[in-house]
Amino acid sequence: MNQLLTVTRRMLEDLTGAQMAETGDWDEVLAALNDAKEDVILELPWQHPDAAPDRHELVLKRITGDRAVYYNASSPLSQAVGTPLPGNAVLPERRVEGPGLESMPLDALRRLFEEGEGAALLPTKRHPR
Repeated sequence: MNQLLTVTRRMLEDLTGAQMAETGDWDEVLAALNDAKEDVILELPWQHPDAAPDRHELVLKRITGDRAVYYNASSPLSQAVGTPLPGNAVLPERRVEGPGLESMPLDALRRLFEEGEGAALLPTKRHPR
């Protein structure tokens, strides 16, 4: 299920020497984001308009109120902050937060993890190379 994360994990471990751990546990994701103040790489179900459902990686940056703010390399850069991005059968409605940044309701992201659809890549102890 987490093919994208597996490839990313191997690449980051090779580049940084840091061991990474994959998890589908929402509480672990929140703890890593809040405690370590580090970005968390996510793999979620995704569906672009006129395309079949797929998996996609995002970088969770922060929680702001009731929204999860993340970096999406595929985000439309030409859209103004606050522009709603339509949802579909796979994704909730999202919102443009800045260049490359989007947000979705925190409850929707949590639900993806609780339903076994979300996965995250968390840093563990950094090892010298």
